[in-house]
Amino acid sequence: MNILAVGRRTMGNAYKDRTDQKIEFARIYLDLRLASSGRGDNTERAHEESFLFHLVGATDAFKKEIKHAYKLNGSAENHRRSKAWLALQSIENDDTHWLHLAKYFRNHGAHGSNIGHNFYVGGEKNGTAEFTNPFTKQPMGKSIPDYLKECLNLTTSLIADLRSQLPCPA
Repeated sequence: MNILAVGRRTMGNAYKDRTDQKIEFARIYLDLRLASSGRGDNTERAHEESFLFHLVGATDAFKKEIKHAYKLNGSAENHRRSKAWLALQSIENDDTHWLHLAKYFRNHGAHGSNIGHNFYVGGEKNGTAEFTNPFTKQPMGKSIPDYLKECLNLTTSLIADLRSQLPCPA
């Protein structure tokens, strides 16, 4: 992928373009993380944090897309007109949802300290690492690359599904 091409906008909807760009930037950082050794060094952690920054940024950009599609202002009454807005808000406020956890990881990695990692030496998970769930304090149960890939796929599907509910912007 040509990184310069990702930043170019089409003559279409600038809000949709921005959402799509954030997803592509997340994909770039995921590819960089997947190409690394898996040892948890600073470069890997930086790729993980950048991935989460852009992935969560895609959902934030999608909120602007919703506002544009419905011509919403800041009032709560206007936002109730959008099922996509309400669905996204519900998901973000559900502390059991993967998107809530991804946002927590993004915020913690960017503004707190490192995201907790579990590194395995020996056994069937030898050489792998998992994030630590900050709420249960337990390993996530899947490797960091698998977790990040799953988050990208789920975010892409969520945005596509919610986008299909939007009216065509004028």
